[in-house]
Amino acid sequence: MPGVSGIPLRKVAGLAVVIVAMMAVACSSNGSPDSPDSREMSAFQAAAEAISESVAEDRSEAGAQQAPVIRDPFPPGQGEVAAAVPGEDDPAAEGRPAGVDDGGALAMAESADEAAANGASPKEEAGSAGVRPDADAVDSTIAASEGSSPVAAGEEDGPRAPSYTIILDAGHGGSDTGAIANGVVERESNLDFARRVEEILVAQGHRVVQTRVDGGRSVLYPDDETIPQIAESRIDLQARVDLANQEGGDVFVSFHSNLAKDNVFERGMEVWFDPDRPHADANFRLAVNLLSQVIAELFEFGYPVYNRLVHSDECHSVEPGLNICLPLFVLGPPATLERFRVVAAGIDPDRFAFAEGEEVLRTRATEMPAALVELLVTSNPSDAAILRSNAGRQAIARGVARAILEFLAGEELANEELTGEAEETQNGPIVSDGAAPAG
Repeated sequence: MPGVSGIPLRKVAGLAVVIVAMMAVACSSNGSPDSPDSREMSAFQAAAEAISESVAEDRSEAGAQQAPVIRDPFPPGQGEVAAAVPGEDDPAAEGRPAGVDDGGALAMAESADEAAANGASPKEEAGSAGVRPDADAVDSTIAASEGSSPVAAGEEDGPRAPSYTIILDAGHGGSDTGAIANGVVERESNLDFARRVEEILVAQGHRVVQTRVDGGRSVLYPDDETIPQIAESRIDLQARVDLANQEGGDVFVSFHSNLAKDNVFERGMEVWFDPDRPHADANFRLAVNLLSQVIAELFEFGYPVYNRLVHSDECHSVEPGLNICLPLFVLGPPATLERFRVVAAGIDPDRFAFAEGEEVLRTRATEMPAALVELLVTSNPSDAAILRSNAGRQAIARGVARAILEFLAGEELANEELTGEAEETQNGPIVSDGAAPAG
C-alpha cells in the first residue's frame, strides 16, 4: 500500500518502531540521553545507519514516478552562509582541546565545498576523497536546479499537490545568540537553515512564514524599550507562537543546535516533540520524519551523524522554587501561572513576563503539529565542521524540507482515508451498542 510520497506505509511504521525502541533504551539510561555508555552508543549508531539504509531503500522502491521531485534551488554546496568568526565568546577560538580531531569531518566538508565551487557535485568528488564509495547512487527525488521556480499547473503530469502554509522558526535572535562554539553562532546558523529550507519549499509551491527574518527578535516582537531584559525571551517566544497561529500554519518547525560546554565529545542530532497536545500523534510523526530524513541526507553526504533520538518535552526543564516541569515553549500546551506563587517562591515575576497588574498569566500554544530540531552540537569539532560547511548545511536543509513534505503528504493521505471512512459510515448502515447491521 502506498504511503508517504510513494514509500510503503509498512516502512514508515517500521521507522517509527525503531525510534520508539531507541527512546525506550534512552529512558532506561537513567533518563539521560546525553551520556550513553559505549554499548548504547554503538546500538544507537547502528540504529541510525539502519534508518538511513531503510529510507534510502524506500526512496529507491518508490521510484522517480511516485516520489515527489524536490527542486532544490541551491545545488549541494551553494548558497549564502552567515559564517561566524571565532572570537572572545568562542570557547574553542584558541585551539582544539587535546585529543579532539575534526580533521576528517573538516576535510570532507572543505572537499564538498570546493567541489561545489568548481561546479561539481560533492558526491562526484567523494569517492576519490574516500568519503562515500557509493556516492554515485544519487537520490533521484531531488533535482538540484539553482534558481528554480514553483512548477506551474499543467507543466507536469498528474494532479498538483495541495499548497500548505509552513512555519519555520529560527531559534534565538537579538541579544540572545544561542550557542557559540568552533566558529558557529547559533543565532545566525538557525536563520540560515530556515532560509535554505524556505527556498526548497517555496520552489514546491508552498507558502512559508518565517518567525524571524533577520538577526533580531521575532517578527511580532513588540518595539518597546521598556521591556525588562529578563522578560525578553518569554515575550519573544509567545510572539512566535502567535504569528504561527495568525498565519494559519499547517506545520511548525523550530531550528536549533546544541552546546555541551563540559564535553566536546557530545555530538549528533535530536528532535523534540510535545505529547500533551490534541495533535500529539502528529507531533511524534513529524519528529520521526525530521530525525530519519536529516540522518539519511547526512549519511548520503558522507557524514555518519550520531543519532541522539526523539525526545518528549513534557518535562524539558524544572523551574527552581516552583517545582514545576516546563515544556519547550513553542511546542508545549497552554499554561496558567499565578503571580502569588511566583512571588512566594522568591522569583521575579518578570521572569515569566507578567504584565503590570496581571495576576494570572495565561500562555497561548501553537495550534498545529510542531517539532524542534537540534541540528548537531556546536561544541563538537566534527559536528561544527559540518555546520560551517555550505554543502553540509544544504544536506541538512534538504533533509528537513523532505521530512516536512513527506509529513504533510502523509497527513493528506490520512485525512483522505478518514474522509472516506466517514462517507462510508454516512451512506451505509450505522452500527451502535454492539448491534449487528440489519439485513
